[in-house]
Amino acid sequence: MGAYMCIAKNGVPPAVSKNIQLDVNFQPQISSEQQIVGAPAMTAINITCTAEASPKPINYWTFGTGEMIVPNEKFQMQEDNESPYRFRITLTIKNLVKSDFGRFKCISKNSIGQAEEFIEVHEMPSVSTYRNLPPEPESQVTQDEDYFRAYDHHKEAKDWEYEHIQSTPTLHKPNNEYVVNDHQKSFFGSSGAKIFVNQILSSLMSLL
Repeated sequence: MGAYMCIAKNGVPPAVSKNIQLDVNFQPQISSEQQIVGAPAMTAINITCTAEASPKPINYWTFGTGEMIVPNEKFQMQEDNESPYRFRITLTIKNLVKSDFGRFKCISKNSIGQAEEFIEVHEMPSVSTYRNLPPEPESQVTQDEDYFRAYDHHKEAKDWEYEHIQSTPTLHKPNNEYVVNDHQKSFFGSSGAKIFVNQILSSLMSLL
């Protein structure tokens, strides 16, 4: 399709020419860059399709079971001529609600035939759904557990220190003998504790 120029010359001026416009009639062909689009509720969205046809087609949108969409405050339609046979059709849907989500159909029709393209519009979560929630305050139960855990560790350390002191023999000054306490007796026995203490005393005396 387009303009052609036919030129005739035989070496004797002037040459002559003739412009010829060639138009080819064909049924519509339609396409869309996206078949599925999403948007949050209470927002606006644009859906677009492109039709090629000659002669110039009638382009319109339908929704759901096939009801033709009529331009109003909610639906706005725009058609841009990109060439004598190429058309860009845009539908704007404002203030999306649950009943607006579904299948839209773009239709292009001329005297030779028609074509259609489907675009599915689905609901997306709003941006506020993904906001970061503030961290929860530490519960009193957790604080109490930490306190008692620290108390238990402290108590174990004190018990070990006391047991260590109780297990150490003491020197009886009048006769320079080690006195075995009740804790040592329960661990070694009366005779065993005495032998154990005497061994310690002998080892100390050997170092002097």
